[in-house]
Amino acid sequence: MVCIGPEFGILYECTCLLVWEHLVEERRVQYHSILRVFHGLDSWRSSSRTILVPLPTDHANNSSFAPDISKAKSSAINVNRLIERQPQIDAWSGKGKHIKSLDQGHLQFKDVHFRYPTRPHVPVLRGLDIEVKPGQYVALVGSSGCGKSTAVALIERFYDPLIGEVLVDGVPVKEYNLTDFRRSLSLVSQEPTCVLSWMFLTIVYIKGQ
Repeated sequence: MVCIGPEFGILYECTCLLVWEHLVEERRVQYHSILRVFHGLDSWRSSSRTILVPLPTDHANNSSFAPDISKAKSSAINVNRLIERQPQIDAWSGKGKHIKSLDQGHLQFKDVHFRYPTRPHVPVLRGLDIEVKPGQYVALVGSSGCGKSTAVALIERFYDPLIGEVLVDGVPVKEYNLTDFRRSLSLVSQEPTCVLSWMFLTIVYIKGQ
């Protein structure tokens, strides 16, 4: 679109909007996916202006672009390295036990020890043992930094314990298919901002039902 002129660019953009509108109505694509594409294109357009503008013929002026081009090259290398990195906890992996929903939601922490990778010298959980049976209500109470949010993060498997296990329905969390397991959970964080309505509607909105 940049090469053939702004008129055709606007025409193609309008055509894309019509196609995306049809895909949203047919429920073949989600609205937030379209927003990601728009944000990506807008960021690319803003960042590419420096490179796409005609360079001056004067060699002295051309040299002024060298630092920006060097930074762009270095940033591209870092981005590619990040994209190609294989995470230890892969949310897109198809491995693990597939489930449609949890059987009961019986939760257990067995001698769980944990330290954050960015702060390996600071112990957060030291031998946490807790059992939450189906239908029970449990409150984790303590000062800031004692591990309340960390316990929730371990249930969602954003991290794995250094020692011990987190089990749901008698199965270690790490043995579940991560996508199916997280789809079976509902969480309202301490700063709910998804829907300005009832907590029930917020959970329903997040689960997409």
